[in-house]
Amino acid sequence: MKFENSSQPICTARLRGRLYQFPRDRAELEAKREVFLLDFRSAIWMTYRKNFSSPKIPVSYQCTSDTGWGCMVRSGQMLLSNCILRHMFPKEHFTLAMLETNKEARVKYLSLLWQYA
Repeated sequence: MKFENSSQPICTARLRGRLYQFPRDRAELEAKREVFLLDFRSAIWMTYRKNFSSPKIPVSYQCTSDTGWGCMVRSGQMLLSNCILRHMFPKEHFTLAMLETNKEARVKYLSLLWQYA
């Protein structure tokens, strides 16, 4: 029979190259949770598009959504953009909080997002 050690974390998660360990202590758990959520929200997420104008090419159907084929495109774009983001900020771990205080970071971040507009 194996007994749990109360000092071991409840669970661990890895996000954007960082390991997060969630402790059993309630107060410490909330603090770690907030750090994890900040990192989660700071990743670039791209979703399906809809209601865009159909391409001006002769096709047998009108394409106004990327549902069905867009997941591969969006997944590739998310992977590439997060890799570029990591390359742009190699010394520090990028978070959205950096955009409020660092004008250079804000310009870099917005220029990257603009590539996908």
